[in-house]
Amino acid sequence: MIINTTSDYFEKLNSLLKNTESETIATYIEWIIIKKYSSYLSSDIFEVFKNYSGTGQYPKNLICIILLNQSLSMNSGEIFNKKAFGADDKKNIEVMIKNIEESMNKRISELSWLDETTKENANKKAHSLIKEVGYPDFIMNPKELYEYSKDLEIDPNEFFNNLINYIKFKNTKDNKQLETEESSKDWVLSPIEANAYYKMNSNKYVFPAGILQSPFYNSFNPNYLNYGGIGMIIGHELSHAFDNNGKLFDYEGKLNNWWTNSTSKEFENLSQCFVKQYNQYYITDTEGEKHYINGSYSLGENLGDNGGISRSYEAWKLSLENDPDSKEKNKSIPGLSKYTHDQLFFIAFGQNWCSKNSAETNIKYYLKNEHPPSKFRVIGTISNSEYFATAFKCKKNSPMNPEKKCKIW
Repeated sequence: MIINTTSDYFEKLNSLLKNTESETIATYIEWIIIKKYSSYLSSDIFEVFKNYSGTGQYPKNLICIILLNQSLSMNSGEIFNKKAFGADDKKNIEVMIKNIEESMNKRISELSWLDETTKENANKKAHSLIKEVGYPDFIMNPKELYEYSKDLEIDPNEFFNNLINYIKFKNTKDNKQLETEESSKDWVLSPIEANAYYKMNSNKYVFPAGILQSPFYNSFNPNYLNYGGIGMIIGHELSHAFDNNGKLFDYEGKLNNWWTNSTSKEFENLSQCFVKQYNQYYITDTEGEKHYINGSYSLGENLGDNGGISRSYEAWKLSLENDPDSKEKNKSIPGLSKYTHDQLFFIAFGQNWCSKNSAETNIKYYLKNEHPPSKFRVIGTISNSEYFATAFKCKKNSPMNPEKKCKIW
């Protein structure tokens, strides 16, 4: 089945192709290819194209890293995991995921605005989530890894040809996958990448080993820091299964309305609280002009952040009850005794998003990005959290403990 979300585009494209000379079309295609690969060519050639691309050229060493991350991601992932992400780490993360999923299941059962039919469907989706941690298992098997990448031709003396060879290799694999429905080796991200994602049409969330590192996770850290760090990321991706986009897909990853009309309407009403909240945040430029965040555009990420921090906090509390070694795993840190473990959970969360950008960079990037600026990912989230207000004993109606809080999940 093909879902065509832009029927007008294809109708107009049909007309355009019929009424355009074939030579013009061929020239256009040639130009797109040249423009696409111009940044990978030598600097003197790139100079010709930079006025068309509007961007500068990456340094050569960064280009090499990008290509390595693309073309040999599974091979480099195997080396990286042997050095930086062991079996115990994988087990620890899987336990955290289990606790966070348990907190989500508990939360769903407690929601009064969900009727029984929708609640049952939500629980079914939560129980059907596929999770992948660290890396696809096949890369740790030398024979399987060889079979996976044996058709990729690499020449140490041919930089540009290696890029083209990888694209041919990737396209061939993608086309074969359409016929076989094989997905176990289909990772959108490289195992070494510091990122994570939820895939709506598979009801799957993935955490590469690259993000399962400091500052998000460290096996030597107390659990309250790890849950405030990587736990929130796990909860964030899980919450995407139930955000304004994820809610459109069912437990099998099919585009299917599993909501009753009344609960769907209630979801929309509750969402507006987040839209209005984030619409109030702004970045001030060097001239003093305010540039406001688009609360509607960033809604999915804001729901992910708010749901993620709550589920992770609850999961940490679950771990204190369920893990016989919880006392050992939650020891106090010398020099930080003035903070409680609950407070350090939220401090670890805040550290996730420590960054410093110019106003110009923030305006250019974040006003066109579904993620709000890091500052608002922190204060927007914790100002809705009763757990945070209790941990820091915030006065009622103070900036971080407003009377009106936004909450869905």
